[in-house]
Amino acid sequence: MNQTLYNLPQDILLLVLQYLEAPDVRCLQLTSHACQNTFTDPIYLRTILRFYTCTREVRALSTTLPNDESNLYQAFKTIAARYYHLGRGKARRLQRLDLRALDQSGHWFPAPQWDYHESQPGGRLYHETAGSHLRGMGWKPYLFRPTLWSYSDGLLVYAPSLVSDSTVHTADDESNKQAVNEQSGAADSCLIVLDLESGSVGKVPFDITGKIIRNLRLRENTLIVEWAEKEPWHDLNMVDKVHRHFASCYDVTLAQPSTTTSAAAQVSVKFRSEWRVHFLGLPLTSRDYFFSTHTAKHYALYYWQPNRSLWTGDEDQPIEALFVWDISSSSDYRPSDDPTNIHARRTNEKGHLSGPSMRELEWLGIRQHASISLTRIEIDSANEVLMWRENRFANQYGYFDPAERCWESTSTSFKLVGAGAVLRRTADVELVSYRGHCSMDSTEVTGGIEGWFLPVCEVGDDQSQVKFGLIETCFTGLVVENRLLARLRLEEDGEWMNLQDDIVKEVGCMGRIAGDERWLIGQNNKLQLVVARFQ
Repeated sequence: MNQTLYNLPQDILLLVLQYLEAPDVRCLQLTSHACQNTFTDPIYLRTILRFYTCTREVRALSTTLPNDESNLYQAFKTIAARYYHLGRGKARRLQRLDLRALDQSGHWFPAPQWDYHESQPGGRLYHETAGSHLRGMGWKPYLFRPTLWSYSDGLLVYAPSLVSDSTVHTADDESNKQAVNEQSGAADSCLIVLDLESGSVGKVPFDITGKIIRNLRLRENTLIVEWAEKEPWHDLNMVDKVHRHFASCYDVTLAQPSTTTSAAAQVSVKFRSEWRVHFLGLPLTSRDYFFSTHTAKHYALYYWQPNRSLWTGDEDQPIEALFVWDISSSSDYRPSDDPTNIHARRTNEKGHLSGPSMRELEWLGIRQHASISLTRIEIDSANEVLMWRENRFANQYGYFDPAERCWESTSTSFKLVGAGAVLRRTADVELVSYRGHCSMDSTEVTGGIEGWFLPVCEVGDDQSQVKFGLIETCFTGLVVENRLLARLRLEEDGEWMNLQDDIVKEVGCMGRIAGDERWLIGQNNKLQLVVARFQ
């Protein structure tokens, strides 16, 4: 058949291509030289690529010359290889990146996570490992441990360990080993930004000496590192000591090489500004909670603290506050180097905006008290609006059946600064139940929630319409195995398909995933970041 297919008239071949996918045409190209010459014709390639208009390669072709056949053929090969592996739920290869154990050296104390949340039946979450939990009943939810990495648009920021020969698994890992070792060799430069496409590495100019990292997040080419000083600033009471907390902001840019050279893109990380996230500081305890989010222009921080009063319970009247900063402008002033605030008035410490007080939080209807239901905070910098999203489990009578669970999600939108309209409504989308701060990075659950699966985390590439999900099977029987599953969907209204078990074991151990149509990122139980590449 291959001997006659390429001899068909062009109009007939165009009709045949309507029923073929890119991996099928790629297989035809590899069968013979005649098929290779026929199906590499730009007319046929453009016909196939019309079904993949959402991919980043096809979107990029609009910026190139129409007669650039080399870019057209290269885009086709990349798409064919990627969707061959995506369609079968398997990775082309797994890349493992060793993480540095900063918690063992006292440089990593993550923001504490709530062990009571209204999105869970009964509200209680348990501090257990995944292995011990999966041997029990499915309705007993456990907290996933926090993670020290972040991903956004092809850039991955993390604290690498020195890469040894035993951790190199592929040729690409070998090419990245020298760059990672050079950038992370010094003890004071613990964070790097890795471009997963080119393998280029950029060092974050963040000196870890005398500091404790609380959280980091990369979004819209803006990196935020929230940290505290190792030495306490003053005594809060007989037990707790206060540490000054700060946030450092960096601009992350990916400089594309010129078309005349074959050099790889270069990652550049430059300091933008620094500010105090709390005017007095926070104790390093498991009872002082805070959660933040940011865009390239704004940074918002919510913190929840026990009142530590002798007359009321700690959780009865907690101290709650929401602050907003304008971080769009750069500043060389570092409040961490100015403990007496002598230079703060002269520089005016630009960026801090007044957020709603506790009374205003109560009026907005978003004060949490002892019933935590906060699931996500979103910032719309263009309209200067903050969206506060909450998720509650709908209590039902009798025995809790996982197949009949129901959540009530609400969203409250209000102006970042100043008075304005407040919009509070019941969300028309499903939100994942709280399983730790990592679940706050999850997108909405699309297509409804199946009865016997608990969503843990979902991430998606809106432009390519590819979405990944991490779910947990939930059964009422004691002898039935409960386990985590990773799945993907290639179209907005398409069907979910499960990824292979070896991928789930590598990326699902921490309950957090990230990525886009090119790869899926997660963390295993060996202190390694794992990138499941599909191209």
